[in-house]
Amino acid sequence: MKKIFLLLSVSMISIATIQAQEKDTTKAAPNKAQFQNRIDAKNGHLYGKIVDATTNKGIGSASVQLFKSIFDSSTNLPKEILLTTVMTSSNGDFEFNDLPTHEKLKLSVNALSYTVSNQDVSFGGMGAKPVAGNNNGGQGGFNPSAIMGGGADKNLGDIALTQSATDLNAVTVTSSTKPIFQMGVDRKIFNADRDIANTGQTAQELLSHIPTVNVDIDGNVTMRNATPQIYVDGMPTTLTLEQIPSDLIDKVELITNPSAKYDASGGGGGIINIVLKKNKKTGYNGGLRAGGDTRWGSNLGGDFSYRQGKFNLTADAMYMRRRNKSTNTLDRTNTYNNTTLLQDGSGLRTFRMMTGNLSMDYLMDNKNTFTLGGGIFDGHMGNDQPQHIDSIDGTNASATPFAYSNLNSLSKMHFTNYNGKFNYKHSFGDKDNHDLTANFQYNSANGNGFTDILTQYYNDPDFTDVRNPALTLNTNMINRHKDWIGQVDYENPLSDKSKFEAGLRAEHQTVYSDSRQFTDSTGGLEDPVFRSAISSKYNYQQTVLAAYAQFSSKIGDHFSYQVGIRAENSNYSGTNVLMNTDQIDSASTNFKVKFPVNIFPSLFLTYTLPNDQCLQFNYSRKVNRPNFFQLLPIYNYSDPYNISTGNPDLKPEFTSNYELSYNKTYSHSGNFLATGYMRYTSNMITNYQYTEPSEGNTADSVLVNTYMNANHSYTYGLELTNSIAATKKWTVTGNVNLYRTVIDASNTELGTTNKRVSWNAKLNNEYKLPWGLTFQANIQYFGKTVLPNSGGSSSSSSGGRNGGGFNFSSLGTAQGYIGERFFVDAALKKDWKGKNGNSFSVTASMNDIFRSNYNKTFSETAYMEQYQKRLSNPQVFRLNFSWRFGKMDANLFKRKNNKEVGGDQGGGMEM
Repeated sequence: MKKIFLLLSVSMISIATIQAQEKDTTKAAPNKAQFQNRIDAKNGHLYGKIVDATTNKGIGSASVQLFKSIFDSSTNLPKEILLTTVMTSSNGDFEFNDLPTHEKLKLSVNALSYTVSNQDVSFGGMGAKPVAGNNNGGQGGFNPSAIMGGGADKNLGDIALTQSATDLNAVTVTSSTKPIFQMGVDRKIFNADRDIANTGQTAQELLSHIPTVNVDIDGNVTMRNATPQIYVDGMPTTLTLEQIPSDLIDKVELITNPSAKYDASGGGGGIINIVLKKNKKTGYNGGLRAGGDTRWGSNLGGDFSYRQGKFNLTADAMYMRRRNKSTNTLDRTNTYNNTTLLQDGSGLRTFRMMTGNLSMDYLMDNKNTFTLGGGIFDGHMGNDQPQHIDSIDGTNASATPFAYSNLNSLSKMHFTNYNGKFNYKHSFGDKDNHDLTANFQYNSANGNGFTDILTQYYNDPDFTDVRNPALTLNTNMINRHKDWIGQVDYENPLSDKSKFEAGLRAEHQTVYSDSRQFTDSTGGLEDPVFRSAISSKYNYQQTVLAAYAQFSSKIGDHFSYQVGIRAENSNYSGTNVLMNTDQIDSASTNFKVKFPVNIFPSLFLTYTLPNDQCLQFNYSRKVNRPNFFQLLPIYNYSDPYNISTGNPDLKPEFTSNYELSYNKTYSHSGNFLATGYMRYTSNMITNYQYTEPSEGNTADSVLVNTYMNANHSYTYGLELTNSIAATKKWTVTGNVNLYRTVIDASNTELGTTNKRVSWNAKLNNEYKLPWGLTFQANIQYFGKTVLPNSGGSSSSSSGGRNGGGFNFSSLGTAQGYIGERFFVDAALKKDWKGKNGNSFSVTASMNDIFRSNYNKTFSETAYMEQYQKRLSNPQVFRLNFSWRFGKMDANLFKRKNNKEVGGDQGGGMEM
C-alpha cells in the first residue's frame, strides 16, 4: 500500500512540476502557437449597457454572467460552465476583461422584475492576427510584439430588458426556475428548496420525500433496500440526519453506484451527498425563519452571506425543539423456553438542538482558492417510554399470563459536535478543469447521559397486587468520537475528448465508550449496586488508506467510457477493559485486525442517442468489512437472557453493483430515467443466534447473539423516475421501484433462504395556485419487503460512525418481512416578492395526514417469532415563516477598481 501511495504522490508532483516548468521555459525564442494561445486565453474585452426596454434608462444591480461550453467526456455531451459574473453599475454599464477570444460564449442577464435575456457572443476574429513580416531571421512568420500589443474588443451596445409579466406576488425567480429533480453526470439531484413540505424540519424528513430513498420511523435510511453512506458537501459526516436542519440544505445528490473515485468501504448502498447552501454572488444576502407545530415544537434560525472582492463569508445558526409521540405493540414467542411476551406502550421523545456554522473563502487569484470553516452542534434528547408487559407460560394449559408488569424507561442524553475544515484548490490555468484540490476535515463528537429502567411485577391484570419490590436498572454513559480525513485529488483534461483523475485519501477514527450499570432489587431500600459483568468500557482506533485513478474518453460522436481502479487498506486496534465491583480497571483485552489491500474496479459506458437521449451501463465493486465490535470475542451480559459476543473469524463481504440506465431529457422541462440494477453480495455478514446453558443454571438456556458469514444475497429490479411539467401550473415527479431480494442463509442453523418480490412508489405533486400560492402533496407507498440483513455494519468512514458497540439485533438470521406502509404529506406556501431582493413566505404543512404510516415487522428465527407494530408522530401541523433579504450590487462596497471583481469571480468557481 505504501508503494501505491508513493507512486501516485510522485506522479502527481511530477505532473505539477512539469506544468510549472512549461510555463517558465520561455527564455527561448517563442513560437507562433505559444503566442496565439496566450492572446486567445487572456485578451478579450467585452462591454455594454443594460437598459429598460420602455424607458431606455440604465438598470443597476443586474447580474451579467458569461458561460462557456465544454465537452464532458463522461457523458459525451456538452456542458455549460460559469466563466465569470459582474454586476452592472448604477447606470447599467458592465464590462469583462481577460476573456478567451477563440471560443463562443453565452451571455445571460438577470435583473429583479425583468425577464431573463440570453445571447451568444463571439469575438469573430477581432483579436490580433499574425503579421506578414520578417522579424525572425528573414523567415516568414509573425511578430511577437505585435501580438502582445494587440487586443480583442467588442461592444454589445444597449441590451434592453422587458418588465416581467409576473406581479409582485409571484414566487421568486430562483425557486421557480429550479426543477424538483435533475440528472447529473453520475447522480440524481433533488433541489431541496422545492420541497416546501419540509420547511422547518430536518434532513430526515427531507430525504423521506426523495425518489429512490426510504426512511423508516426510526430515521434509518436505505436506497434500494441497502444502507448508503451519508456525506455533507462531498465529505463523510459525524452528524445524524436529525442534526441537519432542512432549511440549510441546497440540494441532495443520490449516487446509486459510485465510481472508483469514491470510498469503496460503504458496501453496495451508494452515497447520499447533502449539499448545504452557499453564497455565489457579489454583495450580501441572508434570511430569518421561525416556526412551530401542534406538538409544541419550534424552530428559529438565520443565515447571512457576504461576498466582495477576494472574500466570501457565510454564517448560519439555528435552534430547534421537537416533541415526538409514538405507540407500539409487540408479540414475541420464545420457542426455546415456550414463553410468550405481550407488550404495548407509548413514547414521548423530546429533542432540542442548537447549531452554528461559519465559513470563509479566500480567492487569492484566478488560480488559487482557500476555504476555512467550522461548526458546532449542541443537542439534548429525552425519551420517556412506559410499557405494559404480560408474560405467558406456554406450558400452562390455560395460557394465562404468569406475570404482569409495568416498565418505564427514562433516558436523557447530551451531545456536542465540533467540526472544522480546510480546503485548497489550485487551477493550473492552461485549460479548463485542470485542477489540484486538497481537503482536510476534523470532527469531534461527545455524548453523555443516563437511562433509568424501573420494572414492577404484579399478580393481577389490574396492577394492584404487587408481586415483589420494584427492580431498577440505571446506566450512565460517556462516548467520545474523533475523526479526521485528508484527501488530495488531481484532474487533468488531456484533450477535448479525454480526462485523467487520481487521488489519495486517509481517514483515522478513535472511539471511546464507558457504560456503567447499576441494579437495585430492594425497591429503593438500598443503594444501587455496580454490576461489572454487564458494564463495558472500551476504546478502539480505525485507519483507512486509499488511492484511486480514473481515465475517461470519447470514441466517435456518440460513445464515451470511464474506467477506474481503487486500492483500499483498513485496520482496527482496540482495548476492552474489565472493571471490578469497585469500578476500578482490573483487566484488559487487546484486539487487533488488519485487512489486506483490496482492489476495486469500476466501469462506466455511455452512448448518446438523438433527441436528448442516452444509454449508460456501469459496474463497481465495493466492500463491507466487519467492525471492531463484530470481531471482538468478548461476551456482553447487559441482558442476561440475550447475551452477545463478536466473532473473530468473520470475513469481509464484497458487493458487485450493476446498472443499465436510459435517460430522456424533455425539451421543455424535466426528464425520464429508467434503470435496471443488480446488487450481488458474497460472504454476507449477518446476525446469528444460538443457545447455551445459563451461567449457574445448566437446566436453563439463554440466547447468544453473534455474527457469521452467510452464503450470499442479491437484489435486482427496475426503477422508473419521471419529472414533468404536466401543465404550466402543475409539476409531477413520480418514482416506482420494483425489485426482488434473495438472502441465502442456508449455511446457518435456520437453513433457509428468504426471498420476496416487492415494490414502492412516490408521487410528488406541485401546483401553482392564484394569489402567489403553491400547493404540494407527497404520496408514498411501500409494499411488503423482505426483512433486510441487519448484521453488516460498514467499517468505512460512515458505517459505525453514528455509534456502534454492543448493539445486537434480537432478530438473528431471520425469515420475515416488513409490512406495507402508506402515507401522505401536504403543504401550502404563500410567497411575497419585494424590491432589492427581499421576499417573505409562509408555509403550512402536515405530515401523515391519514395516520397510516405504521411500521409493521414480522420475523422468525430458530428460537423465536416476533410481530411488532409502531406508529410515530402522525398528523403534526406546522406553520413556518421565512424572510429573505439581500443586495447584489457590485458598487455597494468600496473597492479600488472594478476589474478586481470580475477577475476574482472568474474560472467558473462557485463559492
